[in-house]
Amino acid sequence: MSIYNLRPHHGLCIMFFEGKGYNEKFIKNMDKVVKSLDKFPDTEIILNSSNDIICSACPHKGTSCAEKSVLNIDAKILSICQLKNGEKIKFSEFKYLIHNNVIALLSLEHICTGCRWKTLCESKIKKPLL
Repeated sequence: MSIYNLRPHHGLCIMFFEGKGYNEKFIKNMDKVVKSLDKFPDTEIILNSSNDIICSACPHKGTSCAEKSVLNIDAKILSICQLKNGEKIKFSEFKYLIHNNVIALLSLEHICTGCRWKTLCESKIKKPLL
């Protein structure tokens, strides 16, 4: 089983993914990652605030991802979950931390400021994720 590099904010993206994205290539890659992590939840991930497995198919790779607002979202996720950039953790544990420290506390408004996908996630926040 592979170890995935994963941007901290992509933990939220994975939990709220519903088949939408920037283009078909991105959507297919995201779907593949989501299904893999669903099937193998104990996959080890390395939290890394730079390009990751999801970014690999993004048409904006290396441009908007390096914006301060995106880096701030990564930093907020790490802080609220008491994790560090570069930390290795099982995805199931990360998902648990995201759910209990972000989603259950309805923190998207605070954390996801400036994200173009925020309204999609907010519309799904009341659905059970675990």
